[in-house]
Amino acid sequence: MDILGTSALLEYVYLALAIAVVSFSFIWSKKGATLTKKLYAWGIGGIIFNLFSFSFIYSAYPLIWLPKDHQLEYIAIVHILMSVVAGISFVFVGVVHHIAEKKMRSCWMPLLISGGAVCADILRSLFLATLFYTRGKSVIELSWSSATFGNALSVTPFIEYAYLGGVYALTFILFYLVVMCLTQKSKMLALHTFASIILLVLLHIYAPTKHVSIPITIAIASIASVSSTEPTSDQFFINQKNMILEKLSSASSSSVLVVPEDARFLSHLTDVDVQRLQGSPLTTIIDGDTIVHQGTFANYSYVYDVKSGVTLGRGKWFMFPFSEYLPSFITPLMKHLLHRDDFDTYVRLRSYSQGKRPEVFATPFGNVGTLLCSEMLSYAATQTLIEKKVSLIVVQSRLPVFNRNLWFIAQYRGVNKIIAAQSRTPVVVSAYDAPSMVINQYGRITAIHAPENGLMVTTIPAQ
Repeated sequence: MDILGTSALLEYVYLALAIAVVSFSFIWSKKGATLTKKLYAWGIGGIIFNLFSFSFIYSAYPLIWLPKDHQLEYIAIVHILMSVVAGISFVFVGVVHHIAEKKMRSCWMPLLISGGAVCADILRSLFLATLFYTRGKSVIELSWSSATFGNALSVTPFIEYAYLGGVYALTFILFYLVVMCLTQKSKMLALHTFASIILLVLLHIYAPTKHVSIPITIAIASIASVSSTEPTSDQFFINQKNMILEKLSSASSSSVLVVPEDARFLSHLTDVDVQRLQGSPLTTIIDGDTIVHQGTFANYSYVYDVKSGVTLGRGKWFMFPFSEYLPSFITPLMKHLLHRDDFDTYVRLRSYSQGKRPEVFATPFGNVGTLLCSEMLSYAATQTLIEKKVSLIVVQSRLPVFNRNLWFIAQYRGVNKIIAAQSRTPVVVSAYDAPSMVINQYGRITAIHAPENGLMVTTIPAQ
């Protein structure tokens, strides 16, 4: 089975794992168990599941396997421990379970425990926000929401519940369905099931969806890196640009080109390249670049109008700790553990300027909003694009540090599908070393390209 087939299968494995952990935690803390036992059951369940979650894989995996000359050992250890401990917030579910069992009728149990799970999810976000406090504020905020239990529903029709509250709503639905099956008798079980399905149907029919104003043929670049540490010289980016232009020449009907984060496509175009593009049907290029901004690096997303030559862009808002900034409490700690020169070098190479909240850019086919890599983890970033009446969301990522890990790719698919379902907006994903995708407004993948050098051409309808 190829990488796409295996990662799709692993999405179902993740769903089975989520159901098993919730079921095990509930059964372990069954009726009559003490509060202490319930806290243990739900706390351990949360910690175990967190080890398989997208946020743990996203934050800890690169630090585990990268060579020592690319990551400082002490920082890797601290970061991994923080990612593990975040799962302990699910002890809150044990508290709610204990109160519900003592004070409420059993028919209310699924709703109360599901609400407790959502609160635990929020506590987990706040916990990470506190740990990652930096520069006088937390760049994580309450946005760090991806990759808990709710993401498991991305392979089911229930993903459409994300419209009501992103991954938090999906966490509620997953706990609700599982606890309902474990606590309700047949008549009440049928009633709860019927109600959840009817609400899902109403959401599907009546929740507004967003569309591009005209049908567009879009070319989406997928780029395979040689390794996570490959050189990024000018020649590397020139070769990459030439590869994209060569493949674009055979996709002559394309009106939009999307390339991944840090592809640096526009900055390496020659005058001849620009003239050739202006003579083609191409109207818009969405590019990613790394620039020097206010003395430090900054990740930027650019929307380029091919005909007028006007470029609009924005800096990355939701940055990633340890890779693009250091949490405040790390600095004094590391200065005692590491050689001063080593630490200063590490900080200099990983100090990025923070941008503003995501923006939308007017194009011939509607408002385009971009999310740069770790911004896909941000509930607030997606909500900002929704509020700005986005017509198409483009997710640009550079992911060679994950070494094409299948478990990561499976969850990467799920997170991007949730963005589409939450916003009810088509999503285009262009990535280094991960699948490039097109996802419709209901969270279903309609086109996908393996993490290999290539250009996927597809049409996004206006209706």
